[in-house]
Amino acid sequence: MSTIMSIKIEEYILNLIAGRPIICNLYNAIANAYKICDKGGNFVYTFILDGYGKKRYNGSELIKFDKLSQCKSIYNILINENLSGIDKMIIILLKAKDEIWNLYMTYYRAENAISNGKILYYTFINPYGDFLLLDKDKIRLNEEQIINLFNESKNILFNPNLIIN
Repeated sequence: MSTIMSIKIEEYILNLIAGRPIICNLYNAIANAYKICDKGGNFVYTFILDGYGKKRYNGSELIKFDKLSQCKSIYNILINENLSGIDKMIIILLKAKDEIWNLYMTYYRAENAISNGKILYYTFINPYGDFLLLDKDKIRLNEEQIINLFNESKNILFNPNLIIN
């Protein structure tokens, strides 16, 4: 009998921060797909993710994934046999887009708070509920802890397998 281990919430946050270049590229590609496709243009994006491979998408596929992320449950995404592993990872990352963007933007808020001698608190909440086994559902961080996490993330590699366990 195997036991599913939970991930420390701090390690999970570090992993999300380490994946920031890849995840931000994806989120920006989605925004560009909407802008370009809404004007009748063509948009192509290649998503590369260690352990999942590389796949080229057109703008309409990305828009479809964004819409799926808003209306489908994680369970329905995971069991969908018409989606490849990399497709599922994109949709799962899109499902938590607001929470992940907020985490990334908090770094700049923390820098600003420190430079202005202010206090900042940020609460990270598990964006995937029961589909992500963390040791805590949420954690409250101050501005120094936020900056430290971003600095520490520079020393680790992004592990996409930790996005959802």
